[in-house]
Amino acid sequence: MSLIMFAFQMLQNNSRYIEILKWVLRFQPGFAFCNGIVQLIMYGSIPLLEGDIYSLEMVGGDILFLILVTPLYCFILYIIESNKCSWSSPNHSNEELDLDEDVLDEERRLDHSISSDYQVRVKNLHKVYNDRGIKKVAVKELSFGVQYGECFSLLGVNGAGKTTTFKILTGEIAPTRGKVHINGLNVLDSNDLARARKFIGYCPQFDALFNGLTVREHLEFYARIKGVVPHMRKDVVRRKLRQIDLLEYEHSKAYHLSGGNKRKLSVAMAMIGNPPIIFLDEPSTGMDPKAKRFMWSVISNITTLKKKCAVILTTHSMEEADALSTKLGIMVNGNFKCFGTVQHLKSKFGNFYEIEFKTSLPSESEAQEVVNHTNFGNDSIVTEYNLDQVL
Repeated sequence: MSLIMFAFQMLQNNSRYIEILKWVLRFQPGFAFCNGIVQLIMYGSIPLLEGDIYSLEMVGGDILFLILVTPLYCFILYIIESNKCSWSSPNHSNEELDLDEDVLDEERRLDHSISSDYQVRVKNLHKVYNDRGIKKVAVKELSFGVQYGECFSLLGVNGAGKTTTFKILTGEIAPTRGKVHINGLNVLDSNDLARARKFIGYCPQFDALFNGLTVREHLEFYARIKGVVPHMRKDVVRRKLRQIDLLEYEHSKAYHLSGGNKRKLSVAMAMIGNPPIIFLDEPSTGMDPKAKRFMWSVISNITTLKKKCAVILTTHSMEEADALSTKLGIMVNGNFKCFGTVQHLKSKFGNFYEIEFKTSLPSESEAQEVVNHTNFGNDSIVTEYNLDQVL
């Protein structure tokens, strides 16, 4: 714009409209700076007939506006930034979120607890993604606690916020606000995070496998990472292969495995070394019904039976949550809509039954007979009906 204005000024010298437009454009710091440079280059070494080069009509006006707009724009920026959080991710009250009473009860329990009361303690977790100026709230004021011997399920459809919650728990991403403690350690603190990860076994949603390594090599690799002593590694790996039913595939490379066996291997890598806290992100995805049942028995054995660790898993399946969970939270749009044990939720919301059955297509005579002998709530018997609708 400064070059265009200079060209117009050359064509129409001392035009009043050009001078007015220059004063308006000087509110843009880029124009004021460039226009001042152009003026200095063109007239700085030329004696002016009227006034000085630094007069308001020349470079002085540009300098004046640069000085004035600096505090003005800094103040505007401060106002925007100070209100940014409240605009993009408002701190919803419980009334605004319309939380269920069980969800509120869990929040109250956490309010009266300390970080060491739970192996996993999450309080008012909130995450807002900003994608090219578009803000998406992935997790809203999420609160829950998990102790040893418990298997807690995050149940919800895709996009409910389950995987985002796991990424925050493992320190992969930072929350917008909230508190997360693993074995009393603050995950949001970089020093505590390194120590907290030593207690975690993590099975991600998508298999993180090395195609060139065999099943046994994967487990040996993770046994070293998790600090299993050298003379015990062979036995630990063999027991894990037997436990997860992968013994016959121990020398198979990862890219030769089926989808179900890859998930088994990912779960085995999360469990090796007996970590006290295990995160399983959709562990039974891609498995046949028999393999799912086997996987459920393994997970149930290490939590509710042996009570050696705390397990948090995500799932789409109510059947899986029913088989494994000591308690579950149903997530919708980043927050819990229901919370409690499976039996409690069945007693509270299970007021209806659904029956699904299939029949073969009736013949025309059978359909006509049904129509002729069907009473639709009055004393008359229907004898005429659209047979195509019945069929």
